[in-house]
Amino acid sequence: MFKSSVDAVTFTFNEERYIGELIDSIANQSHKVRKIIVCDDFSTDNTKRVILEKKIFYDGVIEIQLLENQKKGKVYAYELALNNVDSDYFFVCGGDDVVEQNYVSNMLNFLNNNSIDYAYANPIWCDEKLQPLRKIKKKNYYSFDDLLYANWTGGFLFGKSKILRNFLPFPEGLEFEDWYVGLLLAKKYEKSYVSDKVKYLYRRHENATTSVITKEKQISLIERDIRFYSFMLSMGVEEKFIKARKLSLRARLIKLNFDDFLYVIKARNFSIKEKLKVIYFQFYKKRLYKL
Repeated sequence: MFKSSVDAVTFTFNEERYIGELIDSIANQSHKVRKIIVCDDFSTDNTKRVILEKKIFYDGVIEIQLLENQKKGKVYAYELALNNVDSDYFFVCGGDDVVEQNYVSNMLNFLNNNSIDYAYANPIWCDEKLQPLRKIKKKNYYSFDDLLYANWTGGFLFGKSKILRNFLPFPEGLEFEDWYVGLLLAKKYEKSYVSDKVKYLYRRHENATTSVITKEKQISLIERDIRFYSFMLSMGVEEKFIKARKLSLRARLIKLNFDDFLYVIKARNFSIKEKLKVIYFQFYKKRLYKL
């Protein structure tokens, strides 16, 4: 490895329209990135072809490593990609995002100036054409208790490669890999810092999971939360985590009192859909949503 070597890690699934822009933005960093590690999650479009074309185009400039996921799912894709990091530093980005030319140098300076091992970028939310929509005002840092309430930091991680041993390998059944990583790092380091001095363009699509507010999507989100509640309990996380999460925006739909809610989540003889029916019935009272 050479001084301050940096690897970029990303995941793709049908990103043929965007992955080229991300690779261009990483390949043209003012602080040279050693390698771009892309793990494709069984794309059915021309994503892999675009990546291979960029690999040829940037031959001799930057290494582009294309991996193919072995098991369907974003968590498995990121784990495989992260296991291939072998530089001093790494950063994670979405396959449809874009980073400014000085992103790496600014994040390295932020870490060095604050004597910290990792930090998160505060992204600018953009539409599909990268026109800014808004920027969420974030705190300078988040504690473990902050992150028990919600995933404030997201997946925009930049850090020293040595921090990977704090959360790899991912446990089987994990669904929120970025939130899980944030919790473990905050537990280890007490504070997770956020840099507001970098330009990270984060595309928000109309069909993004958290952008859709239809009844069907709300049901999907509640079901996903139930899976995460059950997973975190099985990992030995304190019940206060579940209580904190129940107070978050989506979980406010759930009208069970906390003791009843916790009883349903813990019920081992209930499937996820059965748990969802019990909770969703409490919200609609008079009718049970048919799944």
